[in-house]
Amino acid sequence: MNILHMKKVYKSLRYGWLLAVFAIISFSSVQAQVATEGAEFWFAFSPHTGATSLRVMVVSDSAANVEITMPANTGFTTINQAVPAGRATYIDIPVANITTGSAAGNTENMGFRLTSDRNINVTLLNAQTGGTPSSLDGTILFPHNSTQDWTQSIVGNFSDYIVNTSDQNSSIVVVATTDATDVILTPSGGTATTVTLTRGQTHTITGTNSLDGYRVQACKPIMVFAGGQTATEGCTATNLMVNQMMPFETWGTRFFTVPGAGGAFNYSVKIVGSTDGTTISVDSVQTTTVGKGQSVLLNGLTQPVCIETSSPVQISQFFRGNTCNGSTPVVGGPAMVVLKHVQQGVDSIAFPIDTVAATTNITNRFVTIITPDGSQNALRLNGQTIPAASFTQYTVCTDYVHATIDLATFIPSGAFSKVTVSGAQNALVYAQGYGTDKSYIYSGGYNVTKVPISASGNPNPSCTGSAIALTATGPNNIATYTWTLPDGSTQTGTNITYTVRSTADSSYSLLATNDAGCDSTISFTIPVDTIILNVDTDQVVCDSITLDAGIGFTSYAWSTGATTQTITVSQAGNYTFTVTRGACTASATINVTSGEKPEVSISVSPTQPTSSARGLERQAFICVENGETLTLTGDTTGTAQLVTWSNGATTNQITVDSAGTYIATIQFTPGCIVIDSIVVQDVCEAKFFVPTAFSPNGDGVNDNLQIFGEGFFNLDFRVFNRWGEVIYISRSKDDGGWDGTAHGVESPNGTYVWRAIFEDVKNPGTLIKRWGRINIVR
Repeated sequence: MNILHMKKVYKSLRYGWLLAVFAIISFSSVQAQVATEGAEFWFAFSPHTGATSLRVMVVSDSAANVEITMPANTGFTTINQAVPAGRATYIDIPVANITTGSAAGNTENMGFRLTSDRNINVTLLNAQTGGTPSSLDGTILFPHNSTQDWTQSIVGNFSDYIVNTSDQNSSIVVVATTDATDVILTPSGGTATTVTLTRGQTHTITGTNSLDGYRVQACKPIMVFAGGQTATEGCTATNLMVNQMMPFETWGTRFFTVPGAGGAFNYSVKIVGSTDGTTISVDSVQTTTVGKGQSVLLNGLTQPVCIETSSPVQISQFFRGNTCNGSTPVVGGPAMVVLKHVQQGVDSIAFPIDTVAATTNITNRFVTIITPDGSQNALRLNGQTIPAASFTQYTVCTDYVHATIDLATFIPSGAFSKVTVSGAQNALVYAQGYGTDKSYIYSGGYNVTKVPISASGNPNPSCTGSAIALTATGPNNIATYTWTLPDGSTQTGTNITYTVRSTADSSYSLLATNDAGCDSTISFTIPVDTIILNVDTDQVVCDSITLDAGIGFTSYAWSTGATTQTITVSQAGNYTFTVTRGACTASATINVTSGEKPEVSISVSPTQPTSSARGLERQAFICVENGETLTLTGDTTGTAQLVTWSNGATTNQITVDSAGTYIATIQFTPGCIVIDSIVVQDVCEAKFFVPTAFSPNGDGVNDNLQIFGEGFFNLDFRVFNRWGEVIYISRSKDDGGWDGTAHGVESPNGTYVWRAIFEDVKNPGTLIKRWGRINIVR
């Protein structure tokens, strides 16, 4: 089958718009942490000469029920097993169900599916106990839930592995989890071939020598196991070595190693690269480089080290044979584990340990914990405190410490047991064991952070008429990124630009295609903003006017230098402003011209008899007791835009039935406003009263002659002395009154005559005369 014809879209991940305050927002396939706990696992047992025990070990935090099937092998009898909460449970698989292999690869029905009604941890053991030497190894399984979105599994939308194996008698086993799975197999530096597997089938490749750098790809989820049976590296020894491989996008850049337990301090690591020119540093000293898909061996390591790389890599650690691993007395054998990088650490984990020596010929068991310095004090192993002296700081990368702990004091002898690590902070945990001629090592558990396929747009929200920069990122096995843009066009590349046409231009999709032709699509929305200014650009000013750029913008800039939403101006001219919201800006100019206020005042209906009387032009009179009302009109020209009254009314005319001062604000334009008022008095008839005496002695009481009353105007009030001489004249009752002096001299005590002439406000034109006497008493 032509690889180019394998291009298939198996999943489209849609992401709605997430409103945020950031200038850039990213849309991606799910970047979830997936622990080694799960409810569905797929696996197979690697080729193992003389294997006598194929064991599945299960632990659970609560009682669980487990079922094991072989979906492609109808002759396999389903296994059902209850798993208690407090201890590990083992399930032995008939040895006949082990894969075989060849250089060309064998396709068999040897894949297993394990399901559980609770989340569990699962570890495989593959042992041969009757030979000399005997052999075994184990690997933890990571879960895969085929009923969920593939991105929720460690495998992801598509599967991409580059493997490390042993030096001789090496093997790779591929397990298909879905039907019609096309698997691309590419030897390092060789030519790709394709095999098609159904659900539960396996394809096993074996090699006389190393299969390092072999690439295994599929557009559907597959599981890959790799290892072998012989290690050389200057010390040829045999033992089964196997580990489940990690997908390409889960690799990391910082790792820690620890030598084997029991004094087996000689070890090596193999590093496979994801990017050409990747630099490798051991304890901060650059040692070598590695290319994409290439494998490099670092041999002869004897101390715990940290390994740091410039791009993500996968590292496998190999223990050496018992004749050259440095142990005294001689113990152990070759073993293999895929190291976890620091982003895969756990805070708590439970995993199984097989403590039945008769089954595995393992006599000593250990747990290795690598953890950030300072976090070790809270660690618990099966609920017990780990002595602080157990931990040793790394020599160069001093932010981490390590300990290898003998489980003899923690695990009851002769039982399959559950090991728990709790109170950790991003710890890397491994299980180790050895006998006289064999070893095993496997991870106790880990979290997985995948490099997602993601897309981002800047700015976000975008703006009509502006360019948006789109950026794609993902694991470095992506060959092409193809964008489908709102106008229906497409562009390719990790960085492109698109000019937004309208508010409808909000929907985008990104198609990521890896170098095996597998596709993954992200669809997302970037909202589009646009600014529509609602401003009257022609305005008139008489006194002053407030110009308003509008509400809802993040910044304002006026040609006057003001940075506020509104400005008040009194001069004619052009006033320009610019507003900003997000990525959008808009400007407008307001032309302000000079205007004259109309001559307008409040009119009263019915017309007041005193409307032309001097001093009473802005007064009106009603008799409230008699139910009289007045109609007041604010704008008599009929050209005002708005009339607002002091009583809250907004009509041009109002009817009043009570006394008070009524103010009208008459707006012809926002910059031409007339304010007028009228006083309405409650008067039913004219009332006039003058006291008969007052005492102008300066004591502050009744010192002046006051005139009282209402409803009169045009007053002429005079006081005469006994000789008929006028000594006081008043035109208003509100002028303060007579202080009892004449020509600046105190008038003597006695009687004085007063005369008043006035008009009635209700009946002007008729003069009313009044006479009376007033006594000064000091």
